[in-house]
Amino acid sequence: QVNQATARLRQLARQLRPPTLDQHGLRVALAQLVHEFEERTHMTVDLDTEWLPERRVPLVETAVFRITQEALTNVASHAGATRVEVTIGECEQAIWVRVADNGCGFDPGKASAGLGLRGIAERVHMLSGEYRLQSVPGGGTTLWVRLPAS
Repeated sequence: QVNQATARLRQLARQLRPPTLDQHGLRVALAQLVHEFEERTHMTVDLDTEWLPERRVPLVETAVFRITQEALTNVASHAGATRVEVTIGECEQAIWVRVADNGCGFDPGKASAGLGLRGIAERVHMLSGEYRLQSVPGGGTTLWVRLPAS
């Protein structure tokens, strides 16, 4: 049982900040995250990181990774989507994250923010960023995040 608990803790630690992030950078870590998501959910994910620089400060890289991870988790749990677009890049001294799905959507005015959205909002706030969510019942959901690049 101790060995199982230790293995589970290591797995959780890798999910929080995967070694790939430190070893190969954010682009590779995001590609791995998307690949694992597609394998697990059978959804198609279009990942565009063309405008993402090779390296950023670790705090920003971790935040972008975790925000993307949580957004994908929300899509898998709630959206009923078949396709997700993830676009991440740098422009005007900011890192931009956009996650859009073709799922069922919801009315943001009526829905309460779950732990996932609150976690994203807290990460964004800690880094003095901006966060916006657009969703329409039957029309999918789009998350936009803007974080200072440094």
